[in-house]
Amino acid sequence: MKLKHKHAELMMEYAKDAMETAEPWLRWEVYSIIDNDWRPFTFYHPFWFSETQYRRKPQTININGHEVPKPYRGEMQYGQSYYVTELETSELCTQLSWNEDLWDQSAMERGIIHLTKEAAIKHAEALLSFTELSPTPK
Repeated sequence: MKLKHKHAELMMEYAKDAMETAEPWLRWEVYSIIDNDWRPFTFYHPFWFSETQYRRKPQTININGHEVPKPYRGEMQYGQSYYVTELETSELCTQLSWNEDLWDQSAMERGIIHLTKEAAIKHAEALLSFTELSPTPK
């Protein structure tokens, strides 16, 4: 019995991208163990090495010139951890658990839910960029 390829689901996503664009690799990243970070492809189609990690680039939105991870608007599981953008706290975000209550629904509708702390902080920083005071005219 043959097992599926380790990256089979990613390959399917990549194939869908190839149906939409002639340069699907521009939507993807590869994990660099040297840099310990995700990097855009510097070559064309991925080789799909089993020991290498691949992912589709996270989608972003532009807020006042800041590229910010797109807020999460998908399905949530009861008890799933998430982060909300908070402008009132020094941490700029708060970690919560999805309870399917009015607060959760409101946060989802407002587009302030992120699945990582870093994404929620970037979102808050972008929103705060609107409040920077311009220099006083002389």
